[in-house]
Amino acid sequence: MVFQRFMWSFYILCALSLVLGLYSFFIFTVERHQFRPAADGTKTEYCYRNSKESSSYMTVNLTEVIENFMKFKSGKDIYTRVMHADIFIYSAIGLNNTDINNQSAAPWTIFGLSAWKHFKVPQANLSCCFLYQNGIIRNSKVKQISTYLKSEVQSFRFECMNPNLMSKPRGVTLIVEEHTCNSDISTYVAPVFTYRQPGNNTLALCAKVAFGNLNSALTVEWLEYTINMGVDKIAVFVSNLSSTTSGIFQHYQKSGFLEIHPFDLPMLGTIKRKLGEKTVQSWSDEQIPVFDCMDRLAGYSIVGLVDFDEFIFPLQDQDFKQFVNRIRTTYPDSGLFSFLVDVFVIDWGKTNESENLTIAQFRNRTKTMADRIKNFIIPERIQTGSVSTHNAEPKQGYKRTWIPDSLAVLKHFRSCRFEWGKKCHNITDFPRFTDDSLVKRLLEKKIDRNISLYDHLLKVKQDLKLIV
Repeated sequence: MVFQRFMWSFYILCALSLVLGLYSFFIFTVERHQFRPAADGTKTEYCYRNSKESSSYMTVNLTEVIENFMKFKSGKDIYTRVMHADIFIYSAIGLNNTDINNQSAAPWTIFGLSAWKHFKVPQANLSCCFLYQNGIIRNSKVKQISTYLKSEVQSFRFECMNPNLMSKPRGVTLIVEEHTCNSDISTYVAPVFTYRQPGNNTLALCAKVAFGNLNSALTVEWLEYTINMGVDKIAVFVSNLSSTTSGIFQHYQKSGFLEIHPFDLPMLGTIKRKLGEKTVQSWSDEQIPVFDCMDRLAGYSIVGLVDFDEFIFPLQDQDFKQFVNRIRTTYPDSGLFSFLVDVFVIDWGKTNESENLTIAQFRNRTKTMADRIKNFIIPERIQTGSVSTHNAEPKQGYKRTWIPDSLAVLKHFRSCRFEWGKKCHNITDFPRFTDDSLVKRLLEKKIDRNISLYDHLLKVKQDLKLIV
């Protein structure tokens, strides 16, 4: 009798375990496609693939987010495959010019979709699908299609017109025209909704894709410099980050300045490639974050695309706000502003071994030149979908302005470019100039009455254990 009771208890426990296991599997495989927005301090909405992962932007644990997203080798929690076609949507972003403080009346006219499309998929046969909160489904034509480099999997920006202007859709996707829009939420992408940020000289920077093990010391110096110079927002797309870099990003995400967006590549099983390769396919893949950034950050006065080793350096202004105001006032008909570059060549060796800041250790640079130029862009003055890492096409009536190096330059810390070859180490071909201007700015700029930005940077690096 006792044995029978024991066996019945055992069977009941097994049954409960099976039920819980099936429930967990259901949550893991189905609920991760449900979408729930979470808001940061500026009220911009961010959407997480799994409703259980939604969190306050200021308290989310970056390491957990990265591990959660990166464990899916297919990347299917990062992008959504369109039904019946090799199209993979990374993001859908609703655009309008309504002020962030007046969200109730915001018309959501246009949605920009950043996506990969296999070159064999005919782009003429696509339509947009919108799924609304009340279950209503509407479709519309793809108004505009922008592409970048011709590769096997091409990067595209699809533009969808919202059929119900005053309603915020729950999901947006594409469909091949011989098929119809469906109600399966897992086939839709949760849209992000942007707003016009308050102020006339707001600045957001897009650092594009960060992967692997970045130079931790230089990354911290860049972040501290950029934040203390007055940037409003920094967006970065991350893939397979090292634990050190993840910890650094987590630190700055909590401050509210840094947005992190997990990133991965589709069709890796059939098209072998990696981020950072010097191939047309890799360059095309890295265009997706550019399309995304220009839509996601469209509510800012100016958007810049820069890397973590490129320091924007105004010569006549003490911060970015003053600089942005200066160039917009001085060049009122400009759509984008291009920077000349000072390259601080790491391969030339350190000039100051005793320094604890990377930007203070390397003070020899090239002459100022137009090398791998970067731009400040006024979003509403640029042709939609025309922005790439180094270029953009102004709308009619606006132009590109080259910022004089007496106003600002971009200071780039990097190794010799492959194209430079042995000439990079030849002083005749590449004269070297000692430049202390960035270090002097750190020493002169006070973040409070008693602490310079230079000393603040040292303390931050010590706190992060980047200085032994």
